[in-house]
Amino acid sequence: ADLAALAAQIAAAGGAVQAEARNATAGYLRAVVAPARLAELAAADGVVWIEPYLPPRFYNDVGGGGIMQAGAVHTSLGLFGAGQILGVADSGLDTGNPATPHPDMQGRLVRAYCLGRPAPCDWSDYVAHGTHVVGSALGSGASSAGQYQGTAPQASLVFQSLADAQGGLGGIPADEGDLMRNAYADGARVHTNSWGGPTGGTPQNPQYGGYVITSQQVDQAMWERPDQLVLFA
Repeated sequence: ADLAALAAQIAAAGGAVQAEARNATAGYLRAVVAPARLAELAAADGVVWIEPYLPPRFYNDVGGGGIMQAGAVHTSLGLFGAGQILGVADSGLDTGNPATPHPDMQGRLVRAYCLGRPAPCDWSDYVAHGTHVVGSALGSGASSAGQYQGTAPQASLVFQSLADAQGGLGGIPADEGDLMRNAYADGARVHTNSWGGPTGGTPQNPQYGGYVITSQQVDQAMWERPDQLVLFA
């Protein structure tokens, strides 16, 4: 499909395009459109599917060995994540300064991206959620004398900061699969995401468990890279 031509049709219908992306399967436009114009736009030759976009929100506000059972894996299999690179997409990471990392991530940050606040580049964690998630995933336990370790305390990290200036997840790309593709290019073979949201309904009556466009985008990224595991809370 010609995304530029579709964007022009949306504008002519009084709508506004917010984001666009393309992968091997499809092109995508995210737009605000008056409900009365949806049927008209659905009839356009380049349009295959229209669905509501419901913004995701943060998940995984609690952690610990009692929930993730990481200690059993450490004890029985001796697996601590050594040699692995883990990709995490979340709000931000500690102070956002690679020169002063959180003690539990010391020396293991491969690369950090400021997707939510790119200008100026800021991947600090004023929301506090991303630092918690990274600690759950691969915190070394250095700041607690080893008492509180993450699931893979010897793994390295590629971090993608998603929090925008309003505290939302504005850094999520129009093709969610690009998060996995970019982390893979930096060596991450596991990619974890502690955020999500409803797949239908209304804000007052949300519905969960549906298969939506973003589901297809993530599946496409995994299909392209069968040696990468993608996780969602």
